[in-house]
Amino acid sequence: MRRRSAIYRHDLARQVARMLEAGGWRIVNLDLTVLAEAPRIRDRVEEMRRAIGDCLQTEASRVGVKAT
Repeated sequence: MRRRSAIYRHDLARQVARMLEAGGWRIVNLDLTVLAEAPRIRDRVEEMRRAIGDCLQTEASRVGVKAT
């Protein structure tokens, strides 16, 4: 079930990116906050930034990920 959920989120994010592009918009910067007690994401932040950037067709350097 977890894997299926991850695929759905990628599809949803790609669809939103396409909708923005169709409306004449583009993602310039993206700042995400992960609300979770566990697991700690510190060791995976760069991997997450790359994956999110790939999914939304933007540079990983324009994606910020932090946790609270």
